[in-house]
Amino acid sequence: AIESVELFTGGLPAEYGRATGGVVNVVTLSGGNEFHGSLPIYNTDKDLQRDQDIDQGYAAISDFQDLEWGGSLGGPVVRDHLWFFAAYNRLTRTIEGINSNDGIIERDDVYQEGLLNLNCQVNKDNKMKAQYAGSPAERDIHDSPSQDVQALLEAGDQLWKLEWTGILT
Repeated sequence: AIESVELFTGGLPAEYGRATGGVVNVVTLSGGNEFHGSLPIYNTDKDLQRDQDIDQGYAAISDFQDLEWGGSLGGPVVRDHLWFFAAYNRLTRTIEGINSNDGIIERDDVYQEGLLNLNCQVNKDNKMKAQYAGSPAERDIHDSPSQDVQALLEAGDQLWKLEWTGILT
């Protein structure tokens, strides 16, 4: 969903005002007059990576799986005037094992990311962009020696943005 990333340090251009240190500018895809998209799928399990028991503080992990899939699609709504781009990504992580207190670990984490851009060329001097980005996540944790504690943690952010670019004459 990212078209380009710009990193500015030191003598920053005037449009960044009095920013000091550095500026990171991420430009998202915006569609165009041709349809384009992708459908990636990634899978990782315990047999496909190095042993991370010590790294994550577990005594032993009996099963581990990351399944990540998503998709993107962009194209015209009204040719030469209105375009869209949408992207979605979902990562499901499952961990089973035994922690350092000999308690059973069962974790199911779901991380999601979504993006929707609408771009409109109002006229030759004016453009409008509407954007939504969201990243809801939830962790279903069953990780205690007594196995009586279970928690569902929900988190995430949402960003709504409306941008108008024009030339004043």
